[in-house]
Amino acid sequence: MKVVAISFVFFMLIPSFVGNSYGAAFPHSDPSLPVISLQLELRNSDKQLILYIEPTTMYIDNVSGLHKYLDNQSDKIITFKDGKRYETVHFNQVFYFGENDNGQITTNSLYYNDNTVLTVRYDGFIPHPGDVLYADWEIVQVAH
Repeated sequence: MKVVAISFVFFMLIPSFVGNSYGAAFPHSDPSLPVISLQLELRNSDKQLILYIEPTTMYIDNVSGLHKYLDNQSDKIITFKDGKRYETVHFNQVFYFGENDNGQITTNSLYYNDNTVLTVRYDGFIPHPGDVLYADWEIVQVAH
């Protein structure tokens, strides 16, 4: 009986200490991949906060394209840590929703030369005319 109880505890607790499988799409242990943060705010036409999301499911569709996108950003903050040079890019995007915008929004993407280089997925929302989505990005990469 003790073996069954110990096995139950082992198989119930261990998964809580292991990363989620959807996080595997963005391995933080690979120094060639940037660290990406996105904060989304949806506000209605009266500027009231409707939704706030910090998505964590990200897919780098094209690693070299994402690096080229980041290299072309003009405003970078340069920092040094442990002998490495890091570049931080911070920018905002604003999306306005009108009468013809309908359907659920579940992703935000970055594009370089008309190709998707990064896709961020999250639980969706349905915007209404007059709603505004503010996307606040921060991306840190090792300078190359």
